[in-house]
Amino acid sequence: MAQTTKVTPVIEISPEVTIDQGFVKLPIHHEALRGFVSSLLGRPQTVEQLFKNPFTLEINNILNLYHSLEQRVRQNPAQQLDFKTIITYEDDSSVTLGSIEELRTYNGIRPLVITRLNLYWSYLIHFADKESPEKQEIEIVFVSDYIIPKERPNNFLTFKNVGKIQYIIRYTDRTWGSDIQNLLSNQIKPLLEEENKFYAFLRKYQSPITFLCSIFLFVIILIGCISTANRYSVYSIKKIKNIIGSSSDLHVKLDKISEYIASGDWLQFNLIVTVILIAGVFLSIMAGILFDSILDKVSLNESFICLNDQTKKFKEKSRRSSRNNVIKFITSFLISVSCGVIGNYIFQMLTTK
Repeated sequence: MAQTTKVTPVIEISPEVTIDQGFVKLPIHHEALRGFVSSLLGRPQTVEQLFKNPFTLEINNILNLYHSLEQRVRQNPAQQLDFKTIITYEDDSSVTLGSIEELRTYNGIRPLVITRLNLYWSYLIHFADKESPEKQEIEIVFVSDYIIPKERPNNFLTFKNVGKIQYIIRYTDRTWGSDIQNLLSNQIKPLLEEENKFYAFLRKYQSPITFLCSIFLFVIILIGCISTANRYSVYSIKKIKNIIGSSSDLHVKLDKISEYIASGDWLQFNLIVTVILIAGVFLSIMAGILFDSILDKVSLNESFICLNDQTKKFKEKSRRSSRNNVIKFITSFLISVSCGVIGNYIFQMLTTK
């Protein structure tokens, strides 16, 4: 008589009636399963670095970065678990791409400027000294500087007028993490641009420059008033001397001097000078506001993520605008000074004629 042997199923799937969602039972020892899951998750350490410089990012830069990273990762048995790109526009809308090929051929049809780019990789890598493969993650964020996020507190993106690139590496093997850090730094540094020294000077000393320009304009008006007052004083004394030196008798001379004093020319002159000084203060303040607004546009330390035509056009427009604003600032200052000098000359001519 044949003896029957009871066979334990390799995989057991519970019926859904037993629990709400059911379960899958695998013939794996508890300790082995815990070790396998722990190896997948690893015990990651994190390293990150932030670069705050203007930059211009193009698709070729991203492709070079991607292939360099892939080449280094493949030095160990590795499998790419995920790669995605998140492109954010100036209206805070975003597009997510799931492969490097999608990114390479991407040219968004929306006429919006790209303000942020997130690149994310995750790998399962089997290191030589580890029993099981472990998960490693890499994230790189590129942020342009002409759109300032309104509601992103406690975030490095809130710095103003500075291009920003940040990478974050989560790794379980120190040597691998150090190699990836060096690779990313070497790939990112060539993207960083040196700021124009003149623009950097304007940006660093924008407030003092604006203040000094306003004060200089007011000083010109003040000097004009003082100079005109001196000329008017000389003119008045000369006029009285002419009256005294005339051939008229004493009574006539006294009458003419009394008439001149009673005419109130000095009071009118003082009133005009007071009005001019008040107007000078107002005009100096307005000129300072104008200079400051122009310098704001001149000293923008802009970065560009040129992955679509709209951003490329914006880059060219912005560069032209910066150059034009430098000319506008110098021209505005010279016109203000010239108006002050001409105004003083006309004032002198009218009050000492």
